[in-house]
Amino acid sequence: MKGKKVNSWKEGLREAFGAPPSLEREAFLGRLDRPRISAGEFVLSQAAYISARSWLLSVLVYGVAAAGAMVWDLDMVWAVSALTPLLALSLVSECRRSERHGMEELEMTTRFSLKSVILARLGLLGAENLAVLCMLVPMGARGSRMGMAQAGTYIVVPFLLTAFLALWAERRLRGQEGGYVSAGIAVCVSLGAYFFHREVPALYQESRMGWWLAVAFLLGAGILRQYGRMLRETEELS
Repeated sequence: MKGKKVNSWKEGLREAFGAPPSLEREAFLGRLDRPRISAGEFVLSQAAYISARSWLLSVLVYGVAAAGAMVWDLDMVWAVSALTPLLALSLVSECRRSERHGMEELEMTTRFSLKSVILARLGLLGAENLAVLCMLVPMGARGSRMGMAQAGTYIVVPFLLTAFLALWAERRLRGQEGGYVSAGIAVCVSLGAYFFHREVPALYQESRMGWWLAVAFLLGAGILRQYGRMLRETEELS
């Protein structure tokens, strides 16, 4: 009986203090001059919100590789492959920047979802990193006996390995700790890419290219899976 009384009181309060039905609400909202933005304009607008450090890392990597290719008459494959982990770090660090600085709740209240914002920024940085990698491969192959495809594989695999491991770390470690671990991973992969070919030269023979390509494919699939999980986690937050 007590529960029925409470329910009846609630119904009475709703009737007494309920808002009147809106009249011509849809017509009024339709007359408002709401600003519109296309998908392309939205993506380009996010370029201004990407960390300057991410852009500077890409410029630094390309500048060092270009200077080395012009100044030093060396086998540049290993030097360039040691630089590509920095590109991957600039890409991965952008994924959790909002969370790292405590801004994810604020960005979730904006017109576009946090998932859309992250995808737009990753798309811009990914396209920029791809362009830089395409320019780095000829530089790496310069002065080398190996072909363009082989040199490109040795250059791309450290990038993919860093991206995969750093994404894995970022998803499991929150805040600044994840950023520090990602930076440590990039440094370790960079050093390994430069020195490991001297320690185990058998792995870098042309006959092993099939294994290198398989590793590149698996790392690429793993990166896409990590990104998918990260975006699902972002959707759960919002």
